[in-house]
Amino acid sequence: MHRTQSFCSFSLFHQSFFCKAWSRVSPCVAGKGAATYLQASCAMKRHASQRTVNNGEGESSPTVDADSRQKATERRLRDELADVTKQLEQAREIVCELLRFVDRKRYAAQLSALEKNMMGGGGLFLTTTAAELEKALRTPGSRIVLLENHHYVLETSGPINISRTHVSILGNNATIEGSISLTHNATLDACDVTFLGLKNVSDEDEVDGKAWNSTSLLPCIEVTQNSKVYLRNCRLVGGRDGLYLGIESEVQLRNVAISDCIRGIYEGVGCKAFFSGCTMAGNCFHLVLLGEDREAHVEALTAPNKSDGTTENSELLVRFSDTSDSGKKRTRADIAVDHNPITDVYAKCIHGGKRVELPEELATCGLSDPVY
Repeated sequence: MHRTQSFCSFSLFHQSFFCKAWSRVSPCVAGKGAATYLQASCAMKRHASQRTVNNGEGESSPTVDADSRQKATERRLRDELADVTKQLEQAREIVCELLRFVDRKRYAAQLSALEKNMMGGGGLFLTTTAAELEKALRTPGSRIVLLENHHYVLETSGPINISRTHVSILGNNATIEGSISLTHNATLDACDVTFLGLKNVSDEDEVDGKAWNSTSLLPCIEVTQNSKVYLRNCRLVGGRDGLYLGIESEVQLRNVAISDCIRGIYEGVGCKAFFSGCTMAGNCFHLVLLGEDREAHVEALTAPNKSDGTTENSELLVRFSDTSDSGKKRTRADIAVDHNPITDVYAKCIHGGKRVELPEELATCGLSDPVY
């Protein structure tokens, strides 16, 4: 009768545990054979591998691998973006060369519009710092992409000026703290951005809107000299004006919220403001309308939108609220359609859909330079 003999030896080598099994096995006795020992060896190997990984001494975890792949993807995309930007710049130079052969007298209007958008050769800017954002805003024709949920504080004490060009901003729910000014037929197109008024000049000591102390504030966005602004899904908070319109300018707002400003929107003579699904909250005067057809404009803004033929549950062009998300309740009037820029007195006011006469102390904000 043959006796079954088996021998197993295990060795540990340099931070890795593995099993080396040697066995001399005769025919099976009691139903156990060589396969049993080989399976045991494999199980020991698997156990050792798992222990090594759990101890951080083996291969990297799935999280580390995912981070590594993401960084590699980011590097690749940035390289591709740099290549595309370079190609666009080269194409712009070619177009500029071709423009020299165009009859400028015959195509003066077309060339003016083209050069307005090309002057400075604006490209695509992925901004990570406030300095990069300021440079991008000052670059004519720029297309700006902001970091998701990032807060940019513009370092300049005055407004960033955009002139004679078209600048667009993809916000990714980022915040721009500072003031932006558009002049000379400039255009700003922005979405998913919060425009925040400059700090350190706010009205923290104000009580119930009776002691407005923010005379040094700048508008979040100033739009003058035939300029245009298109905002979608944006917020304007804490400026002297959310939007100031002057000299034949225009704004179109869709799903825009304006809060905690002295005047939500100041629509100067000859200017136009268009609204869709907007909200005004906690502003001293939500709207100051001095443009054309102001009475008809007021009627449209204070009544439900009847385009669907109903009056119930209809969407309002603008929803007014006396209290903002910050808890400040300072609204004196939803709309004012008369303003004396010398005395800074507002008249012909509407609040809650009704005409109201404001007392003398509430009919002015006491602005030191009301003619902006």
